[in-house]
Amino acid sequence: MRCFNVRAHNNLATSNGFTLVELLIVMMMVGILSAITAPSVLGLYNRTKANGSITTVQGALREAQRQAIRKSRNCTVTLDSTANMVMGSCLATGDRRLDAVTIRSSASSFQFNIKGAVTNSSGQFLSTPITIVLSSRYSSTQKCVVVSAPLGLIRTGTYNGSSQGTPSDTNCLPNS
Repeated sequence: MRCFNVRAHNNLATSNGFTLVELLIVMMMVGILSAITAPSVLGLYNRTKANGSITTVQGALREAQRQAIRKSRNCTVTLDSTANMVMGSCLATGDRRLDAVTIRSSASSFQFNIKGAVTNSSGQFLSTPITIVLSSRYSSTQKCVVVSAPLGLIRTGTYNGSSQGTPSDTNCLPNS
């Protein structure tokens, strides 16, 4: 018959696990690391939201321009800053809602004509480019889209101007 060593079994049972002090030290280290990394993670999240929104706006503008050329009719684009939406008469996939950003523009509504050029609501060519600025609500990140007048060329960049007032295309610097 086999004998069990009770004393050896009890020694193994008491040496497994962690003490309360060890657990508190690990929890404190996790808390410190979380406090250090949280601001950079939140900043990354806000930059990602701004970049995603600028891509959404750029896609909506290009879609409206393509539809105007394809359907041979004027397509209106409206930028609603109160609802944070990009709306268009020719957006096949529907209006675009922008989350966690504020939108400012040098023109609240404009059209793409049958050649893809930018005009006002009465069909006259615009003389100044349209600048759209998207600002993250929780950081200083500002991205911009510029639609050149009258050709309708679209470019994106980082906006370095004031966060107030009418945006200017000269403050929209290309991404480096």
